[in-house]
Amino acid sequence: MTTPRPTHLHRRSSSKWVPPSAPLHNPISIFKGRSNRETGSRVIRPNHLFESPRYELTNYRDFTDNQISTTKYSIWNFIPLNIWHQISTKYANLYFIFIAILNWVPFFDAYTRYVGLIPICFVLGTTLIKDGIEDYRRWKFDNQINEKTCHVWDRDRCAFRKTEWRYILVGDFVHISNDQDVPADIIMLRSSNESGTCYIETCNLDGETSLKQRMVPAKVVDYSKKDSTFKPSDFTGVVTCEKPDKSIYTIRAKVEYEPGQTDVIIKDNMLLRGSRIKNTTFVEGIVVYAGHDTKVMLNNGRAPHKTSGIEKLTNNYQLFDTYGKYRDKLARNSLLLAL
Repeated sequence: MTTPRPTHLHRRSSSKWVPPSAPLHNPISIFKGRSNRETGSRVIRPNHLFESPRYELTNYRDFTDNQISTTKYSIWNFIPLNIWHQISTKYANLYFIFIAILNWVPFFDAYTRYVGLIPICFVLGTTLIKDGIEDYRRWKFDNQINEKTCHVWDRDRCAFRKTEWRYILVGDFVHISNDQDVPADIIMLRSSNESGTCYIETCNLDGETSLKQRMVPAKVVDYSKKDSTFKPSDFTGVVTCEKPDKSIYTIRAKVEYEPGQTDVIIKDNMLLRGSRIKNTTFVEGIVVYAGHDTKVMLNNGRAPHKTSGIEKLTNNYQLFDTYGKYRDKLARNSLLLAL
């Protein structure tokens, strides 16, 4: 005899869903990202309220998607940008490039032209390969994150479908199970606990290993009741929130379910990207910040170009040495002219 499925759980598809991509009308657009054009607070309506394809949704056009990239370079700018970085941060490289170029001028031809290129090409090439390997590892790690999955509500099938994180959009209604990472910054609207609470681990955000409690807004606690007939397609609330910021302890937002019925959102109603659901069968909520707009990504961002203290000191010595040689040579020439 089979046990009846609880009515408060929604049907979930185990096969992976890849939403259709936008048609490529302009070939140049493949090299351009979708810029965030918001100038004030953002207003978010659930994506399941619209019959348009996902790539025609307002939330798709106006807000960033959930794909992240922490690499320093792209395949198009890797070589020129890396060489420029090596030259601009290490003046010795610039000096030896200048010497190698002078050697191609017949008046300054001191030794074989190609021999002068060997040392600087070796230094630049070795650093180029090292930086390329490091950036490739970042790209692989980014792909591992982007290919994680969670369940997103599909209005066409009236079910949650397994979707990679990269395809999640602002306004999606998502379902996260126990021991799964939160894929984006989400307002929690439903929990497997009848009290509307859940527990999360935030060690990836603030280093704390103790579990923290989160709760749904006051007016939607009934969504979590065992006898609730709530479906994500029933949620028609409009979320108004501030522009993305770095503070993981504050949030200024509200949810208007219908005229006159509003919940003010506090940090205890938020599930931030990077946290993990613990001791809770599942939670559900609506995405308000995705990808590089999430608080954890705003605090981390891309890998910076680092310059060590020794390199800075060497650059200063290089400048003083070049200036000293030029000054001494100018003084000798002036003395010879005087004689």
